[in-house]
Amino acid sequence: MSSVKSIWMLSREYRGLAGAGGVKDVARDLSEALADEGFDVTVMIPRYGFVKPLESGFDAMGPEFEVDMNYAQEERRERVSFWHKMIEGVRVILVESPRFAEKLGVYTYTADEEAADSRYKKGTGHMDYFAMNCLHQKAALTLPFYLDERPPCLFHCQDGHTSILPAMMRELAGYRHFYRDTGTLVTIHNAGIGYHQ
Repeated sequence: MSSVKSIWMLSREYRGLAGAGGVKDVARDLSEALADEGFDVTVMIPRYGFVKPLESGFDAMGPEFEVDMNYAQEERRERVSFWHKMIEGVRVILVESPRFAEKLGVYTYTADEEAADSRYKKGTGHMDYFAMNCLHQKAALTLPFYLDERPPCLFHCQDGHTSILPAMMRELAGYRHFYRDTGTLVTIHNAGIGYHQ
């Protein structure tokens, strides 16, 4: 067996919880297949407003902390907390944040959001998509610091929405040493002008 034992997968979708396309199927099927092969698999996705963790059997998971979300000329921090549940041998973690909870679609605004605020046109991408993606990745990189477990052997990043994690992990001083033995893998499912990040 490989020297890789633990894998953390980041995705914006996971079948049965949140999906918009084929990424949800790859994320779930691959995670469960790896778990069946004996890997310790954790999947992290945002907790969107349409995902009801208590109704879906998730439990609150400590800790709660703030993530650095600074702009060039503005210091900002955003608080995150977590939910967790074992699903078919995979530990699934939902990242709780007001930024995610207000969204009723994975990538685009819904008719309900447009009815509540005319700036949010149904079918258009979230105005803060880049901040959503950064918050998701920084929460994933920071959570292992707080858990009583070793850093994962590998982060598997699903699509452009999670693809800057490898750079953050190696370039930000707070993460560089902690993840010195952690590898990364980015799988691109879709590419085009909407994925310029």
